[in-house]
Amino acid sequence: MLLELLKEALPEGEMLPKSFYEMKKIIGELGLKYNKIDACPNDCMLYWKETINEQSCAICGTSRWKMVEHQSDDEGSSFAKDRKIPTKILRHFPLKPRLQRLFMSSKTASSMKWHEVGRTDDGILRHPSDSPAWKTFDHNHPSFSSDGRNVRLGLAADGFNPFRTMSIAHSTWPVILIPYNLPPWMCMKQPNLMLSLLIPGPYGPGNDIDVYMQPLIDELKELWEVGADTYDASSNETFRLRAALLWTINDFPAYANLSGWSTKGRLACPCCNKDTSSKWLIHGRKFCYMGHRRFLEHDHKFRTDSRSFDGTEEFGEALTPLFGSDVLVQLQGINVTFGKKTVGSHGHKRRREDNEEERYNWKKKSIFFDLPYWKHNLLRHNLDVMHIEKNICDNVLATLLNIAGKTKDSVKARLNLQHMAGEAKIARPVQYRWYPIERYLLTLKSYVRNRSRPEGSITEGYLAKECLTFYSRYLHGTETWFNRPIRNDDYGNTVREEQSSIFPLVGRALGKSEDCVLDNVTFVQAHRYVLEHMNVVKRMNRHARPRDIERIHNDTFYKWFSDRVEQLRHERNEQVSEDLRWLARGPSMARRYKGFIVNGFRFHTKDCVKKRKTQHSGVVVTTKTSSFASANDRNPIAGDVTYYGVLTDIIELEYCGQHLSDEPFVFASQAEQVFYVQDLIEKDWHVVVMTKPRDLFEMHGQESADDVDTFLGMSPCDDQCLEDPSDDTVSWERTDVDGTTIVLYLPPTQPMVEEQIDDTELSNPIGDDILYNN
Repeated sequence: MLLELLKEALPEGEMLPKSFYEMKKIIGELGLKYNKIDACPNDCMLYWKETINEQSCAICGTSRWKMVEHQSDDEGSSFAKDRKIPTKILRHFPLKPRLQRLFMSSKTASSMKWHEVGRTDDGILRHPSDSPAWKTFDHNHPSFSSDGRNVRLGLAADGFNPFRTMSIAHSTWPVILIPYNLPPWMCMKQPNLMLSLLIPGPYGPGNDIDVYMQPLIDELKELWEVGADTYDASSNETFRLRAALLWTINDFPAYANLSGWSTKGRLACPCCNKDTSSKWLIHGRKFCYMGHRRFLEHDHKFRTDSRSFDGTEEFGEALTPLFGSDVLVQLQGINVTFGKKTVGSHGHKRRREDNEEERYNWKKKSIFFDLPYWKHNLLRHNLDVMHIEKNICDNVLATLLNIAGKTKDSVKARLNLQHMAGEAKIARPVQYRWYPIERYLLTLKSYVRNRSRPEGSITEGYLAKECLTFYSRYLHGTETWFNRPIRNDDYGNTVREEQSSIFPLVGRALGKSEDCVLDNVTFVQAHRYVLEHMNVVKRMNRHARPRDIERIHNDTFYKWFSDRVEQLRHERNEQVSEDLRWLARGPSMARRYKGFIVNGFRFHTKDCVKKRKTQHSGVVVTTKTSSFASANDRNPIAGDVTYYGVLTDIIELEYCGQHLSDEPFVFASQAEQVFYVQDLIEKDWHVVVMTKPRDLFEMHGQESADDVDTFLGMSPCDDQCLEDPSDDTVSWERTDVDGTTIVLYLPPTQPMVEEQIDDTELSNPIGDDILYNN
């Protein structure tokens, strides 16, 4: 009905589809579709390829179809439905067209080559391309790495209840692929996460997950060996696209399902393998995993400290991770038949023939070894760092503090901790193997509209969102799913009509404002902070102590500035604008807010968050102290000083219609956010936790000499006392005294510049600093 209404509103010649069915055909031709593959309800096999026409399972004999009850027509005669309903359906989302679409759009095609052409290779770890696993893969497969457009993928799989409850009565398993070619600010965003498989519930596949992974593995093999012809919109050419899987990302139970190594029992550690050090706790009735000290240096004191540990000294060697070829040797002789035994049927039970010579913990050979390159990967399976951190924080600390009910999994948490550092060294930045997958599961839950068909609802919801993302890449000048603003957008790149010619507007207020009346002292202090009068006082009182200069500044600024601007106005000085005149008269109105967004942070006042569990009122401000402070002064530090506090008020000062939003005595642009965590022992003390804004990525490029001050985060007119100029660092030294020299030390590629400055050049009509260039 909506399509028909839109067709009537459009002019003649429009090509809008007439029905929902025609619309589905159009988006299907663009690759926005999925395939339904019937599966055995006991997870034995897929009705796929050569078995696509089979009517029952070749392993357990279970029928492919559901039993449909007979229904009666209006006359009372019985009849059966003519339609066959599969008992279980796997949804497969083809990977090839989804990778091709990333290169078809000019907005993403260039980003898919960022790891090669846009990455700064300076030794800092910001992206998986900086990791040894990535570089080892490129070294082993030079033909693949010769073209930066070839895609590296990560695979994440986990089970979740689609009904927004914590019950495990229903478990649906999505398999998600992550294209690591994208830059950090795009890589882990939900529009770029690709759903590859949706394994239906209500029961999780367990070790039979390899049965459902077959369509994806076939695609990956084809993309590795053959590739796919793909159009690159950024270079306007067609190339042969190839793809490879670097690793999987799972929690500990799913690690066992995908790797084939059981993470339970005496040999639970997949990294230590058969050399796992374990001990059965008689009273606790569980295994305790030891051997942590063998990873320390040979001369470490903990190795011989038997009293603090399990009563033994440790002389063992640190274990090295197994290579894929070693795993294949251990897997020889292990044969597995997939499928689950059903109650009251003759279904087959999982069978495994173990190698009697070695006691390993393998349950199966992982299907990933069907990929030609998998055995050469430096790291094949990753532990989800989020779950490891949660287990360690909740369980290990709870064990130390002897908190009841929190120690059940503490031993296994320590087992995970042994190898977390090793994986971090190989795969590097943990944010690419972390919680975005868990957040994405919540998004998939939100697609469920029909509780009797949760997997079908998720599939249709995912396709609808995928269509919106695809179309938004071709829309310009409007907000879309692809280019929507960040959550804490402070409008920093937007020029607003009411912006002052003197001070730019920064940030945006939250909520409604309320008028407030400032007392005389607060009014003068707030207005004084908006302007800079200190440099004039310094030049007029060169031999005064810093505390005396501060006192003179407080007492004389307000009247001096008003008189100075009025004098220049009578002299018809062009530098005195209308905004400056109103600024000299002082604020005409003050407003109060409860929240403010600036610098990527979301702030709320202390009173606003006192009843909340979240914390947004911590503030940190860095100020610069005078470079001529002496040892007798109260604060003799020359340089940056950090002050911590709590936001109590947000005041907006209005100067003749021009708004300057700032906290009392602190500019909004100066404020950054911190969190205060209460000390567990000293209840009156809090620990400061620094944080960074959302969507902030420190990607330092190759800066030029003109950008050197911006790179260092300082203004050229600030007083600085940096390192000796003989090294390679950038230094800045300034002294505002008659007849002195301003010296600017640039990088060694440029000569040092010295310029003699006359005292008359230091005078400014309004007493502000002058920006000196080399």
